[in-house]
Amino acid sequence: MSTIITGSTTAAIALLSTDFIASMTTEDIAAFNTAQLVALTTTQVPHLSVESMDALTSAQLKAFESVDVAKLTTDQIAALNAVNIAGLTSSQITVLSSDQVAAIETADLAVLTTSQIASISTAGIVGLTFGQAGALPLSRVANMTTAQVAALSTAGVAGLTVENVYGLTSAQIKVLNSVLVAAL
Repeated sequence: MSTIITGSTTAAIALLSTDFIASMTTEDIAAFNTAQLVALTTTQVPHLSVESMDALTSAQLKAFESVDVAKLTTDQIAALNAVNIAGLTSSQITVLSSDQVAAIETADLAVLTTSQIASISTAGIVGLTFGQAGALPLSRVANMTTAQVAALSTAGVAGLTVENVYGLTSAQIKVLNSVLVAAL
C-alpha cells in the first residue's frame, strides 16, 4: 500500500475513509510526505494507529496542523516518543487538552523547552500529573506563567519538588499559595 500512498495527491488523501486510515500500517503512514499529512482531515487523524504515531519523524509530526493535534487521542499522544514531543511547535502545544497533557510520558514531558512549557495553555496545564510535575526541571517550572501556576491541579502542585518550589518567583509563590488555600 505504501506505493499507492506515495503517488496519492493531497486531494485523494483527504478523501480516504476513516476505516481505510485505521487499516494503514506503520510503513504506510511513514511513507506519507508532509503535504499528505497536512491533507489529513480532523476526522481522519484520530484513526491513525497508535503504532504509527511512534514511527512518525519530527518533520512529519510538525506537518500536523494545530487542529489535527487537538484531535489526537490520548493513546496517540502517549505513543509519541521524546524526539517527537520535543519537536512539537508552540502552536501545536497550545492546543493540547488537559487529557492530552496528562497522556504525555513523564520522561517525554521533561524534554520540553522553557518556551514549549510556556506554550501549554492553562486548560492544558491542569492535566499535569503528580509525576509529571515532579519530573519537570527547575528551569521549566520557574518559567511557568502565573496563570499556569494558578491552573495547576492539586496533584500537579503536590508533585512539585522542594527545589521547584524554592525556584519559584515571588509572584508564582503568591499564586501557588492561593491554589493551596483553595485546595484545603
